[in-house]
Amino acid sequence: MTSRSDIEDRIFGRDRELAELNAALDRAIDSNTQLILLVGEPGIGKTRLAEETASLAQKRGARVAWGHCLDGGGAPPYWPWTQVLESLSRQVGPTELQVAAGNSRSVLALLLPEFGVAGESSTQDGFTLHRAIMDTIVELSNSSPIVLIIEDMQWADDASLQALKLMATTARDARVMLVGTFRNTDVSRTHPLSAILPALNRIPGASRVRLSGLDETSVAMMLGQHAERGDPGSGVSTREVASRTDGNPFFVREVALSLRSESLHGSRSPIPEGIIEAVGRRLSDLDQGSLDVLRIGSLIGREFDAELVSDVSSELSIEECLESCETIVARGFVRESESWPLAYTFVHSLLQETIAAELSASRRIRLHGRIGEALERRYGSDDDRHTGELARHFVEAEVILGPDKGIEYSIKAARNALQMDANDDADRYTSRGLEIAGGEHSGFGELLSLRAEALGSTLSRSYSNQDRWDAVVAAFQHYESSGDTERASEVVMLGSFLANVEGAASLLKRALGMVPDSSPKWPWLALRYGVALDGDLGNTDAAAALFRTVADQAEHAGDHQLLGRALAHLCQACLGVGDHESAVKHGVRAVQLGIATGDIGTPGRLSNFLSDAYLALGLVAQSEAALATIETLDLYPYARATIYTSRTLLTLASGNWRLADESHSAATELMGAASQLGTEVSGSRLFRGATDGSVDWFLDELHRVTGDDKVGRIWGTFYAGCAALAADVNDDERLLSYAENGLRGTRQQHPMTHRFITICGAPLDCLITKVTGDKQRAESCLSALSSFKHRFDPGALVSIDRLRGFLTAMLDRRDEARGHYEAALEFCESAGYWPEYVRTCVDYAELLKETGGGTRGGEVIASGLAHSKRLGMDRYTDKLNVLSIGFESPTDDRNPDGLTNREVEVIRLIAAGHSNQQIADQLFLSRYTVVRHVSNIFGKISAANRAEAATYANRHGLVGESQET
Repeated sequence: MTSRSDIEDRIFGRDRELAELNAALDRAIDSNTQLILLVGEPGIGKTRLAEETASLAQKRGARVAWGHCLDGGGAPPYWPWTQVLESLSRQVGPTELQVAAGNSRSVLALLLPEFGVAGESSTQDGFTLHRAIMDTIVELSNSSPIVLIIEDMQWADDASLQALKLMATTARDARVMLVGTFRNTDVSRTHPLSAILPALNRIPGASRVRLSGLDETSVAMMLGQHAERGDPGSGVSTREVASRTDGNPFFVREVALSLRSESLHGSRSPIPEGIIEAVGRRLSDLDQGSLDVLRIGSLIGREFDAELVSDVSSELSIEECLESCETIVARGFVRESESWPLAYTFVHSLLQETIAAELSASRRIRLHGRIGEALERRYGSDDDRHTGELARHFVEAEVILGPDKGIEYSIKAARNALQMDANDDADRYTSRGLEIAGGEHSGFGELLSLRAEALGSTLSRSYSNQDRWDAVVAAFQHYESSGDTERASEVVMLGSFLANVEGAASLLKRALGMVPDSSPKWPWLALRYGVALDGDLGNTDAAAALFRTVADQAEHAGDHQLLGRALAHLCQACLGVGDHESAVKHGVRAVQLGIATGDIGTPGRLSNFLSDAYLALGLVAQSEAALATIETLDLYPYARATIYTSRTLLTLASGNWRLADESHSAATELMGAASQLGTEVSGSRLFRGATDGSVDWFLDELHRVTGDDKVGRIWGTFYAGCAALAADVNDDERLLSYAENGLRGTRQQHPMTHRFITICGAPLDCLITKVTGDKQRAESCLSALSSFKHRFDPGALVSIDRLRGFLTAMLDRRDEARGHYEAALEFCESAGYWPEYVRTCVDYAELLKETGGGTRGGEVIASGLAHSKRLGMDRYTDKLNVLSIGFESPTDDRNPDGLTNREVEVIRLIAAGHSNQQIADQLFLSRYTVVRHVSNIFGKISAANRAEAATYANRHGLVGESQET
């Protein structure tokens, strides 16, 4: 009988991949952490390559630990890491593993009960557990290299994936090699794995090995191996096998085994059309006992044990079951587990899935019920590690067993998942439980609450904020209708996402009415109501008033944590109405209170709001200082990513493209934002007017991310603002069209007079108006800017004075436009916002050329060119060079000591006794610009004061001369 081991003792057509894996192993042994992702369709050979790597590693003295992710959602959170740690414990001994864990033993007790009772801190966040896993493995690797193989990552829970990401990104210099396998065919854009892949790909020492089908030569070698062993099927057409299997090694292998089986039993049939037929023919040769073991095992999962199969079967004793297992091992369906006695693993998930699919629906239901009952007898009802398995089987058996067991274990599994910060798992368990629970079932409300809690804190891109809030609404309405106001008012505190959702204000108002003013719960619920007033109804003034009320109460009561939260919300509200000074005041104090009370969530959430407020005021140094303070805290990864995002915008505003890209990369590594494109990405290429095909790239990314211009409220303005800036200099109708669509979509989502839309939408509308040249639209845009107190828009990174400048110029109010442009140059220069300074120079120079701006036009162009060349703003440099034709140079050989023509005008007026303000009025300059000119003049002529400057002007014959052309 031909066994699986006989067939798999050689590996064909993978020389390149094996060489890459071997080289990675060399680097890992030399203390350079490696991550290899083996990617391909089912059966393509990922596991076989992983096995070969494991064999090579063991021969070189490395420890190898496997973690298998299971399909069906029955495994507990962190199941692959539990298997890894258990395997390492068996290899090094429990004592050495506990020594390696050190102070993390109480945390790891969540996964390994033999470590004792989990400490309270271990349940606070998943990051603590992720770090404990990483530190323990890294510590063990000091004595011997470790190869960790995580199989079938497409079935991994999000928590396990985040643990892998942390280890791969943080443990850079350990003697660890991480090998992950996953099916790219099962990973959609919204799959949790897709969110972390970009971050994994950017890690030094990481590589992705994509496996494709074997070529015809390799297929022939596989078939030839059978010929060497007297396989009569070896004479079949290699080309036909390669064509029908597409070179998939598993398919080829199954066809070969099927042909072998047919030959042994005297039957010859055509080469099978597909894998199902091949597997079906192999099953037909098995005795009934072996078939029963395979069928029951396929429903248990990829891994199963003989004792459980025997317990489920009404006809097989444990001895008979083990005999059947020997048969199916010899026939190559399963292999004995290296981890547990009497345990077996299907050699490929395709086999498990194919066998399970052959069962009739009624038999599957009955078997699921018997498996659930057997597991319950084995583990009892209080073993958290198996609640997921029990939930899966009892839910599947609901038709014959009723819903009670399925709901009971779905609730337990969800609670356990939430405790371990595995929110996506909790969502899955509660969703399955709700499928079988009617509205009258006693567990219905608990399932709704748990799902609301899971969705309220998950960042899964499978759900929108509205979806998350709708889950809260469903739970609230259930408790409200049953008269349980206590639970109803509690459940509305679960959802943390109130941005861009409808109906939040109305529901929270009802919840607030259920709570007495004297209740400790009231101020916290009031804060949420205030957030909804702003986000849902756009009533920022009412929201700010409520935040102030709560802040006053907290101040009076000495509740500094509540005060910090209230001020944080007040900071955001002030930012939303353009009151940036107040936003800074409240935000700075909120950060201080958050640090003092240990409520790091407050400063973590505030970093972007506070940074935006500073950015609008032109206070870059203060913003960076605030971010640096917050960055020292022990933040959640998402909050830390927000710091990098804020820093990205700061560096874009100042034109430091390299730091902007580095900050953006750091943010995406933490957030796993594979499909999120922000102004920070496009900014480093489009903001600077690069001539490197950035427009096509940007539009491709927009289409991929947003899907035919479907953008959200906040990100929509960011995307559209970038497109509008780029449209002005790139002369590309596609950019303009996208900007228009983005603005329209933003306003359609909030048609009410939402202040946020005015603040974010007005600058975007102005930029679009500039490109279209619509004078009627310019009037309305200028009116919308009348209430703006700030000088710089932190969303589109544009100067408000420049917007006013080109709008008034479009309306032929040119003297007014000159004043706005001078103010924009003054602000951008003082703040160090050089990209916007360059754009202002271009717009101002165009106006001065139309109006005969004389030497001022030459000065503006010269200054703009100096910065555009330094920043690599190629398209703006081209525009300024064209505009320079016909303008007088700002310098003149007749001027002494390198004074520019403008500086000569200023020193002439100084000699005439004019003040800085009088000079500014006469030359149409801002006072700040005059002060800068005076400082430059004093430096060039070595004057200490205005009297010495006047003497210099008289001595060099500058008094009374006019430099205008």
